Order: sequence, then structure tokens, then C-alpha cells
Amino acid sequence: LKFEQATQNLPKAKQEVVMDLTTSWERKGIQQGKKEGKKEGIREGEQRLLLKLLTHRYGSLTVEEEAQIGSLTEKQLEKLAQALLDFKSREELTGWLTKSASKKA
Repeated sequence: LKFEQATQNLPKAKQEVVMDLTTSWERKGIQQGKKEGKKEGIREGEQRLLLKLLTHRYGSLTVEEEAQIGSLTEKQLEKLAQALLDFKSREELTGWLTKSASKKA
């Protein structure tokens, strides 16, 4: 509202320039938001899939294991997905999560 009031006092030509700039900023903000949302959606999808696969293979995960998986970066999630194929036991999963958590610190 304050923005509209401030621009009303400008000449028409300047109002149009200001509105074009505002519209441009809004478009950039929307594009950036979509890009970030898409990336976050992919990450969450990877997390859900990994949790399902791990639960299927090892049974219920502990709250701590789920939290550790939830805190992994996209790159770490990809590494865990690959490592999962080679795990022979739940202990290997626990060790992998502990190792990845210590790398963050």
C-alpha cells in the first residue's frame, strides 16, 4: 500500500519504469522460488525413497537413524543410495551414518 501511495506521486512515465522494475524483480523471485522448491522436492523424494528401502531391508529405523538421514545433503543421499547396494548388515548402515555425521562436524 505504501509503495502504491509513493508511486502515485510520480509522473506517469516514471511510474511505468518503476512498475516494470517491480514486475521484473517479482518474476526473478518467482523463478528462484520455483527452482529452490523443485530442488528441495527432489531431495525430500530421495530421502523418502531411501527410508522406504532401508526400512524394507532392515525393518524399522531408529529415530536417530531417520534424523541422520534427514540431515544428509543431496550428494550424501546419492552416496548412501549407492552404498546401500553393498551393505551386508544393518551395522554397515549404522557405521556409514556415523561416518557421514562425523564428516559434517
